[in-house]
Formats: sequence, C-alpha cells, structure tokens
Amino acid sequence: AFAKLQSELMAVNATRQVPNKDGSVRYRFAPFEDIMAEVQPKLVDNGFSVSFNSRIQEGGRIVSICTLRSAGTTT
Repeated sequence: AFAKLQSELMAVNATRQVPNKDGSVRYRFAPFEDIMAEVQPKLVDNGFSVSFNSRIQEGGRIVSICTLRSAGTTT
C-alpha cells in the first residue's frame, strides 16, 4: 500500500518565498496547505492517515513530528 501511495504522489511546487533583508529571495517552500491538498486524498484512498505532534528541544527549537499510519496499524 505504501509503494502504491508513493507512486501516486506528485511533487508540490515551492511557491512561498522567504526574503533576505535586502528583499532578494532566500528560499522557497511549499505551504502546508498546498502539501495537504495534494496528499490528503491519496492518503485516504490508500488507507493511510497522518497525525502531527511537536516538541521543544533544548535551545528552544521546535521539532514537528508527522506520523504516518496505515489502516492496519494499531500503535
């Protein structure tokens, strides 16, 4: 099921820009909403779900954790 899911997922374009102080583009990223709009229907069709959690590491960095589960996963 996971291999089938991977074969159906398409790349999501990095459309959101993050500027440098001088106004030039530092980098681009794909917004969460765009990613989920692409991924969510395919997850459901293939019997998967995702959940998110976060924690604060030493030094104040926030770590986001995405857990992928299949319909047959019990933990």
